Amino acid sequence: MAKILAKESGLPIIVVNPDYPEGKLIKFFKSFTTPVCVLFDEVEKNFKTEYMLDFLDGVEKTAQKLVIMTCNDLSKVSQYMQDRCSRIRYLRRYSPDENAAFLPMLADDFGIKNKEEVVKFCKENIKLLSMDNIVSFMSEVKMLEDEDISLQEIINIMNISTENIPTKVSDTVEYDDECDDCDECNDGYDDYECCDAA
Repeated sequence: MAKILAKESGLPIIVVNPDYPEGKLIKFFKSFTTPVCVLFDEVEKNFKTEYMLDFLDGVEKTAQKLVIMTCNDLSKVSQYMQDRCSRIRYLRRYSPDENAAFLPMLADDFGIKNKEEVVKFCKENIKLLSMDNIVSFMSEVKMLEDEDISLQEIINIMNISTENIPTKVSDTVEYDDECDDCDECNDGYDDYECCDAA
């Protein structure tokens, strides 16, 4: 979501690496006046949010910089950053259902050939329409779009919960404990049991 907003800004985007020292952020962003979009992904996990006010004060005084921060757990963000409208003007909470509006744009970004079919399939089948699930699924669809594999087959093998679609027994691998002296058993490794995938 944040990356989409950043892209929509039309500004050059700087994604801040969590390993970059917080103390050097202010100095770096003060070193130029070009308007940019600064993206902090999962700020509560990757950054010490109690020090972010200093960064925001420094950035505010230098140039036009759009700062976007993503957060999965607002309770883990420093209390000093909350209710500080002069530093953080907008706070937007998104529910996964709202992500459906971004499906066509994401399909375009991936260059998916059967866009309408994929968008409809996502809306009807992905139980949690998180950006992570959507992007992962579309990435897989793009990678496999020239293969003879259905959208249903793709999602069945992914770690994505689906709406009322039970995993088929045929999608799981079952092993038979008994062996019929296949080639694998005759390799000199008597200590290991061989099994045929059903």
